[in-house]
Amino acid sequence: IDIMGKLSFVVADANKLRFAPIVKTTEPGIYELRGTVHDEKFDTFVWTPFNFEGFYYNIDDNVSTESLVIEKLNDRTIDDKMLVYSTKPARVEFEHKGWGNYEVVGFMAEKYFAGYPENTFGNSKGVSVLSDRILSKVLIDDDNKKSLFTGSLLALENGYSLKAAEVDVNGEKVLFELYKDGKLVDSGVVSKNGDYIYKADIGGAENVPVIAVHVSTVFRSSETDAVFVEGIFQISEDYLRVSQGDSFGKMEVSSISSSGITMKNEDSISLSKGDVIDLMGNVKFRVADASVLRFYPFVEIKTETGDQLNIEMPDALIAGRQAEILVTARNVSVGGVEVFVGTTSIGTTEYNGKLTFTPHREGSFTVTASRTGYVSGSKEVDVVAEGAQKLLLSVSPATVREGDQISIKVTDSVDKQPVAGADVYFGGKKIDKQTDANGTISHWVTTPGTYTINATKTGYEEGETVIEVLESVAQFTFSDLTVEPASVEAGTPVKIRVNVVNSGNVAGESKVELLVNNKSVDSKNVTLSPSESTAVEFSHTEDKAGTYTVEVGGLNKSYEVTEKAPFFSGIATLGILATAFVLLRKRRTD
Repeated sequence: IDIMGKLSFVVADANKLRFAPIVKTTEPGIYELRGTVHDEKFDTFVWTPFNFEGFYYNIDDNVSTESLVIEKLNDRTIDDKMLVYSTKPARVEFEHKGWGNYEVVGFMAEKYFAGYPENTFGNSKGVSVLSDRILSKVLIDDDNKKSLFTGSLLALENGYSLKAAEVDVNGEKVLFELYKDGKLVDSGVVSKNGDYIYKADIGGAENVPVIAVHVSTVFRSSETDAVFVEGIFQISEDYLRVSQGDSFGKMEVSSISSSGITMKNEDSISLSKGDVIDLMGNVKFRVADASVLRFYPFVEIKTETGDQLNIEMPDALIAGRQAEILVTARNVSVGGVEVFVGTTSIGTTEYNGKLTFTPHREGSFTVTASRTGYVSGSKEVDVVAEGAQKLLLSVSPATVREGDQISIKVTDSVDKQPVAGADVYFGGKKIDKQTDANGTISHWVTTPGTYTINATKTGYEEGETVIEVLESVAQFTFSDLTVEPASVEAGTPVKIRVNVVNSGNVAGESKVELLVNNKSVDSKNVTLSPSESTAVEFSHTEDKAGTYTVEVGGLNKSYEVTEKAPFFSGIATLGILATAFVLLRKRRTD
């Protein structure tokens, strides 16, 4: 439930009311999930998912597994063995309820698979990968209904895809082919209301079901064959091995068994003012830069900016006639993309980015393309009856700003030919002229906002499109970030350079901020006219050895800082050279 801005309520899928406020993290960026603050007022020594959002929690089943406890705090110091992290496996329901339960465990604020109970996926014996001292990430657990046409692919994770290769003549069974990175690795015949299971070895655990797909319906007709999937589960074959005595950051594994994992700090931890302390994995402490001790645990999650998916297909389709959809990103075809018409999945694109389907209902629909790692794309289409003509509109330029003159072109939906003499309405107001012989008309836009453009003509269905008129602004883009040299001794500065260009249509000023390891260390202001560019330079010095990541304008580069060579080594070298020189001269004299 959207509350305001990025704040929402998530409500448990359960009979008992449970809900919690969350912050949406779908937009690209870095988000901090933190726990309750320890200070004079809130004397917090224990963190669980109920006061630290970073820890794993399943709100539907009310399952939590992780806790972090400070058993003793000595002023600003946590003595060794006094910070205790523990986690234990717990059973949660599969999203597809017919499969029952599986075991999950949160570990260092991430969700891992721990095992299967008895009689899961046909195994009479249970499976516990935690007993083998390994953990595997849960990649997919959903029960969304998806439709696969014969020959189409269902995209999974880790390079896997499942192909509905063939439906039997009775429409009762489907032949599945499983591919990994384009190579066939398994196949199997599944009846309706049956499960496709793929097993693999994970560490010391043998024949572990790593992929499960439930087939709810198999459909066969003279026109098309389809399979409806309602339940997908996948775990990673790449595992994390955990053994007693292993170190993760400042924590050491003190015990591990099928009942859980416990870790304690190896050495004392100093909570110095302004410090960010890496505890384990992505879990950290942030300490206030203040005389009064205040700190909290947190994890950072980064939502990357993926490539934008683009849908190429006709704007108008004819009911009962097969249509082709092409999905691309950066002008390259993208396979494994799930495509929806409205809320119904119609399948997944092939390796060439194409998918065919036949619409049967007339009306206006939103076609959506979605794949993990990409920004979803959408397109509005109309489905019309055989023989019907609809007006289609296109607007150029693609990006419209206040003060621009736009060109509106009107074509028919069947032959895509220009339509002359059409009336065009911009924001509900009729434009004085009609479209010319080329089906075009021009119009000046003066005010930012979202506008609907309509076109009408006797004998055609009305056409419509929506455009956004942007405000005239300065837009600063960054490129060619360099850090020189790539490796320096501690105390030696590096030169950081980045190019900045104003790609907007008005002059403006921008603050160019330099981040090193996610901390702001410097900034400069630049003022540029439209299309003007400049180079911005910084000089930065680090006194400690390590790897440092520089970020400017969303670009980043890393460089190495090495230990400074001891002064005496240089003196010793000079001494050796001087002694050699004296001996050489003496030998020549003798």
